[in-house]
Amino acid sequence: MILPGAEDQPVYWALSEFDNIGKARRNLKEREGSASKDIHWVTAEDRAADIPEMVIESVRGWLAARRQFDAVIWTGLTTNWPKKRGQDFTPEDAIRYLKELESEQDRATSTYDRAREYVKNTPSLIQTNVRRAMQQEEWQDTELSKVLFDD
Repeated sequence: MILPGAEDQPVYWALSEFDNIGKARRNLKEREGSASKDIHWVTAEDRAADIPEMVIESVRGWLAARRQFDAVIWTGLTTNWPKKRGQDFTPEDAIRYLKELESEQDRATSTYDRAREYVKNTPSLIQTNVRRAMQQEEWQDTELSKVLFDD
């Protein structure tokens, strides 16, 4: 168990190419783009600070069953759910959040499509700096019928 209160899950792991815990921790920190404080580690004798005791016991149990390893290193991020959502995490709120994202994506797609149509359907004689830049991004003008415009 890495998160107190969460159900146990299968563990996927990879052997580090580093033979030094400090180098392995730096490597994980860089790969994850995390702060040093978020790179947790446990050995048989030592551990990173601020890891709950039940997590330490669980990880040490896993490590003891695999004597060929000297340490376990992982990214131990804290939840930002209360800060982002103003409440504790629940599966129900996670579903609500995903539906909100889906709705925002639909709105964003619709807004994008309308903006693109507006630019593409502008008469070709209108050539603003933005329009020329969009044409360089391959937003090609729609061929509008000449009957729409007086000469």
